[in-house]
Amino acid sequence: MGIVEYSNSSGNNQPSNVTFSQFLKYGDSTYFFAYAIWVTLNAIVYTTISFLLMLILRRTFIALSVPFLIYHIFNFVAGILGVARYSPLSTIFPFNIEQQSLWTVLVPFAFLIIICLILYLVVIRNKEDWMI
Repeated sequence: MGIVEYSNSSGNNQPSNVTFSQFLKYGDSTYFFAYAIWVTLNAIVYTTISFLLMLILRRTFIALSVPFLIYHIFNFVAGILGVARYSPLSTIFPFNIEQQSLWTVLVPFAFLIIICLILYLVVIRNKEDWMI
């Protein structure tokens, strides 16, 4: 009948169509550590933004909410502008987009680092006004 076709699986069944899967050729552990470090670095940057905002703003809720809003607004704006490959959703968790060069994940990360540096300069200038 030929409705279902069975075939032997190959020895390499690993998905290779997402950005960080480029590290799979060096082994599963390398992929795991590279991706885990990437997600950790992004979490550190978003947390740093919250912390710096807590030193500036009187309302803790707003300081903790702004990084969350940055993430979602940046996703929305990247989609509207037609550059979804640079959205945080596609760079931190790149499982919804085809494989791209590793440098593309650094574009929104660099944007976040710039935000951190600007906030840091504001915090350093206003040490007397810290809200903690």
